[in-house]
Amino acid sequence: MKTALYPPMRTERNSDPISIHRPDAPAALERVITSPEAHETIERAWVIWQKKKRDAKEAELRRKFECMKRAMDDLEKTNPRLYSLAASKPDPRKMDAATQEEAKLYRGVEKKAIEARIEGLFPRDLRIPTDTPSRDGWIYDWQPPLKASEKAKGV
Repeated sequence: MKTALYPPMRTERNSDPISIHRPDAPAALERVITSPEAHETIERAWVIWQKKKRDAKEAELRRKFECMKRAMDDLEKTNPRLYSLAASKPDPRKMDAATQEEAKLYRGVEKKAIEARIEGLFPRDLRIPTDTPSRDGWIYDWQPPLKASEKAKGV
């Protein structure tokens, strides 16, 4: 069946290895799968296999969810303060008083960077490590931006 559907690779230089046009594909399928009943059986088996795979994934997710729910229930019984911290969803736009005061000292892009920072997420200003050097090269005189408290002091 495999050799009928997938003939050996062509070694000619002008042949396209990615999308080989097979004008004889319907005839090859007819040689391998001789009856419509066999084709329907294969199709049903494929659908059943996909359903089993989908059900197994859903069962695994359900199991993980139940384990997490049990762990959260245990945490609620043992330490309510930690439970409230773990179960709370922080508002990404909400800033504490110190951050609000610091944000007042910034303007433009710096202020947007502070407002866009979502607590608990990986910092956006850090680059993903790669094996290739950056396009701009190394910035030898780079210094981290000053905090608002340092700017106010004039350091």
